[in-house]
Amino acid sequence: MEWPGPPAVFKTGFNPFSRTAFKIAEVWLSAAIMKWRHFLYKEGN
Repeated sequence: MEWPGPPAVFKTGFNPFSRTAFKIAEVWLSAAIMKWRHFLYKEGN
């Protein structure tokens, strides 16, 4: 299943499922940022 594009996300912004999906994306993004920062830190030393 493909992730919906930004317009689809905005259209369904008040849908409870979309809010759950957004929360999952937010958690995934924060984890990805932490991994990326760790990678950059390792590369920098």
